[in-house]
Amino acid sequence: MKVLLRNVKTGLLYAGPAQWTEAHSDAVDFERPDLALDCVAQSQLSNMEVVMHFEEPAFDVPITIVSAGV
Repeated sequence: MKVLLRNVKTGLLYAGPAQWTEAHSDAVDFERPDLALDCVAQSQLSNMEVVMHFEEPAFDVPITIVSAGV
């Protein structure tokens, strides 16, 4: 399982500062949801969701971020 960040408006995944990708393999794997949330707050990202990504995308679990203290 990977822990990814996805922009809900564009559908793109976070690949690093000012970098976005469509490919799960190129996205940053935060390993834990709290680390993904820290990135959202520190980078002041908006319209984001944490995605628990599994080998089979049909089992992915998106978690909408309502507020990250931004």
